[in-house]
Amino acid sequence: MPKNSPLWRDEIFDPVPRMRAFDTEDEAIAMANDKPYGLVVPVATRYCERGTRVSNALEVRVVWAGAPQMNFPKTSWGGYTQSSLGRELGPFALAAYQEIKQVLLPA
Repeated sequence: MPKNSPLWRDEIFDPVPRMRAFDTEDEAIAMANDKPYGLVVPVATRYCERGTRVSNALEVRVVWAGAPQMNFPKTSWGGYTQSSLGRELGPFALAAYQEIKQVLLPA
């Protein structure tokens, strides 16, 4: 799949598997991060250390590394970059409804 293909670059909310060949782990990470969106990325590997390393390097909000596609309501939901505005679910979602004020009083 060409890297400028809409199937590769756009955020598609259907069960559409998209795959590209790569030679190195660094190349795979660079390809995955070279997008304007960052909501969810699945990672498939049989090596736990590699899955952790790659997951930490991905610029996305959620990584499903060898796990089913799920989200926990107590954690926030929302992507990086152009994937969303703010957060939904969990305590981080409350920040959208709060105005933080700092008041300093003399001692």
